[in-house]
Amino acid sequence: MQINQIPVASVVMPVYGTEGFVQESMDSILNQSFADFELIIICDEPSENLKIILNNYQLKDNRIRVTYRSERGLISALNQGYEFAKGKYIIRMDADDICTKDRFSKQINYMEQHPEIGVLGSNIEHIDEKGNFIGKTNLPQSDEQIRCELFFQNVIAHPTILIRKSIIEKLIGPYDASFTHAEDYELWTRCMEITKFSNLPQALLYYRLHSNSNRVSVQFRSEQILQDKRIHGKLLNKIGILPTDNEIQLHEIICSGTRHVLNKETIIFADKWLNNIKHSNLRTLVYPPHFFSISIATRWYRICQLGILYSNSYFGIQKVILFFKSPLSKNTRLLHRRIVLLTCLALIKPMFRLFKRISFNTT
Repeated sequence: MQINQIPVASVVMPVYGTEGFVQESMDSILNQSFADFELIIICDEPSENLKIILNNYQLKDNRIRVTYRSERGLISALNQGYEFAKGKYIIRMDADDICTKDRFSKQINYMEQHPEIGVLGSNIEHIDEKGNFIGKTNLPQSDEQIRCELFFQNVIAHPTILIRKSIIEKLIGPYDASFTHAEDYELWTRCMEITKFSNLPQALLYYRLHSNSNRVSVQFRSEQILQDKRIHGKLLNKIGILPTDNEIQLHEIICSGTRHVLNKETIIFADKWLNNIKHSNLRTLVYPPHFFSISIATRWYRICQLGILYSNSYFGIQKVILFFKSPLSKNTRLLHRRIVLLTCLALIKPMFRLFKRISFNTT
């Protein structure tokens, strides 16, 4: 297929050890309803068979440019691909995922109609190694919701993004190599300073989960936690909070909702800490207060609900009381307050039966 000298979009796809899935992934790109793009493949340490596959595709379609190199890692591959990109838009793609046929057209049309948006993602559907549907991830859609949620966690699915090249050119390099396993999250926190975000409500990507995904996630999780702490520390600084090491550790617990450590003391700290964050933002106005209050209240609900669910009846009821005593509960959704109440009733029932049994035995 012929391509304009300067395509509208550049698709950047790092390839490393995905020989069994790369053809399906490339077919989903090359068969897009929108065709004015180049496909830039940065391939680390290819096997002979993978080279044959990629070279055959390159011979058939002159939109494809393949660069082979020794293993240098994902961040290096992405940065090199972004440097090669000629298009107005850069589209991110993984070599084992699958695009819907209209992904590019939907994202490019949206960006053409919304010049204020610099980074655009979408919802995703999860598939297994055989392509079977596993589940779906729905992400916040508006810029206000996204930037407020980014204070706590990454809510932009990296393989779904389309970013304006002009945004990358304004930044000091796209991905920071020192943020391994959190390079995308760190990039969004810099993009936040110069542009707006959006996620399309449609699932435009089938994200493949492999049988060893959990094992790999655990392997890199400790590194990711360290990077998240650095990112969260920077975000806290921007609203005027200089956290101690202990505070940043507990902040990570609040962000991740680790149920094993959500005891009464942690929840009391979370109440004070989240209120401090809320009032600090009201002073600095870094985040839109209404949406930020909702994000904070959602965190309050999640950690309280987890703490309640994984407690015995007595301590669970204590946490229900803490939830409703906090001013934060006023900003939680009505549905969330009802769920906490229903959980409380479920905790009270066994206590009531025990009390009746004890009373009956003593009469």
